[in-house]
Amino acid sequence: MEIRFGFAGNDRARFLVHCLSTVLETMTPRKAVASFCDSHKNLFRTSGRIHVIGFGKAAYGMYAGIAESLPESPVHASVIVPKNEPIRNKFAELQILHGEHPFPGHGSLSSSEIILKGLAGLGNGDLVIALVSGGGSSLFEFPIQGLSIHRIASVTRCMMESGSDIRELNAARKLMSSVKGGKLNRMLYPARVVSLIISDVPGDDPALVASGPTVFAAPPGRKVLAAALDSIRRCDPGTEETVKSNLKMDIDHDAEPESHWHLVLKNGDLVEAMANELRKHGEKVVSFGSGFTGNVEDLSSRILLMLRGEFARFGAGFWFAMGGESTATVRGAGTGGRNQELAARLALKMLPGENCVFMSAGTDGMDGNSSAMGSVVFPGSLDSVPPEEVEKHLAESNLTPLLKRIGSALFSGPTGNNVSDIMAGYYGGLDGHKPINSGRR
Repeated sequence: MEIRFGFAGNDRARFLVHCLSTVLETMTPRKAVASFCDSHKNLFRTSGRIHVIGFGKAAYGMYAGIAESLPESPVHASVIVPKNEPIRNKFAELQILHGEHPFPGHGSLSSSEIILKGLAGLGNGDLVIALVSGGGSSLFEFPIQGLSIHRIASVTRCMMESGSDIRELNAARKLMSSVKGGKLNRMLYPARVVSLIISDVPGDDPALVASGPTVFAAPPGRKVLAAALDSIRRCDPGTEETVKSNLKMDIDHDAEPESHWHLVLKNGDLVEAMANELRKHGEKVVSFGSGFTGNVEDLSSRILLMLRGEFARFGAGFWFAMGGESTATVRGAGTGGRNQELAARLALKMLPGENCVFMSAGTDGMDGNSSAMGSVVFPGSLDSVPPEEVEKHLAESNLTPLLKRIGSALFSGPTGNNVSDIMAGYYGGLDGHKPINSGRR
């Protein structure tokens, strides 16, 4: 996995990028699914027909991992991937469909209809294998009665640009969809359903990955429902009325198929792989784990304070790795993303002489509406840019041109993976290895 960047100096930053490249090459969806299948062969034995469906940025790689483990060729195999994802299909039986991302469109709808038609007439003994990964929320979609795909996209865009987190988004998505929140599962009765899931959500709740189409979810509680309806109303009052009318319809919860889900790859796996790669440098490495969330302004402060605290405790420099998913409010019509903004905000908070190298990157190779996957910042990387210019780019949500100009933006193109974001770096205190009072910003 080649990751391109423009900076010439800072060996630690170059080493970080090299480690991330190695991790993305090693921790692939294909390898994760193949490893799972090798130890769960009986899971795929059936007396009937086998159908394989998939949706998400990792769908093709997941199919590549399962293809050789199936006891017989599937009668139907289709996956939906993003339109901009270049794939050379090596499997004659597999149909590759395309949809829009991050907002669903007519491509998503027509591809979803093809998958649903291919699943018609399921019977006892049939097996449906669902390959589910991040990005599936927009790629696989079929609206509730009376709602258009355009209105779902409009509400989704509105919520994302206002900084809604994944739980808020998915609560609204499930209300607007006929397939999310376990609704697809009911369509598959009486077949047996096995879902292999690659998680891109903090906490790895399978009901949140691609909005949980094959994971049974109890009806939302009163507070969750009210909050979701309020989010939809703020974005589009007409859509809220349509959702409310659909909520009044009775749903048959008795027709639930036998269904099992299995998590085969998650953000924490890549965090640990990143920490192991960093250990090859021979210095101390701290793995802070996964689950880091929050808006980029607060999270950048929290991370920097945490690094300063660790340095004060150990009295020596260390490498670190962590993961999660931040949120960023879109303020302008520029080009950027949450990973680039997190890195830039952390760099602005660094004190003069503070020895910190920090990288934040999306494991799918994409960050926001930009072609960059993220950014790496280090002492001196922003010296050529006045702080007010950085603030201007932040205010316009337009960091990619700036970070690309100074060589800090990272580019890989689509990776075929998606386990949220990886943050990693090196922290060595102030010049002269002095700890910083944790009360300072």
